Amino acid sequence: CQTDVLKYLVQSCQVDVEGYINKQNNEGDTPVHVVCWERISSLRCLLESDDVSAFINPNIRNNSGDSLLHMACRMDWHGAGSVISCLVQCDKIDTESHIRTQNNHGDTPLHLLCSRGRYNTL
Repeated sequence: CQTDVLKYLVQSCQVDVEGYINKQNNEGDTPVHVVCWERISSLRCLLESDDVSAFINPNIRNNSGDSLLHMACRMDWHGAGSVISCLVQCDKIDTESHIRTQNNHGDTPLHLLCSRGRYNTL
């Protein structure tokens, strides 16, 4: 996994990792949202890393109303299912309500999965 830099920052540096990892840009995306778009496999590694996952807030929504779960459900990449599983099992979110949460377009994560024919993912 390519999370070595983040792990180093968490373990060795006096850096406000939680403030950084949850900081939103002008579109409302956090660095974790960007990783979700760019490298879904790296997101899985981040979520599975005890050193980093403790700081990730999966409930943050961007300006489109998308949470990490919305974004992962929209992905067609191989491995997106394992990221969705990590998010669904995350202790920091109420999965039942999160699955039903609509983004600004009225889509829930379940809608996004079904629109891509991934009926058995959740």
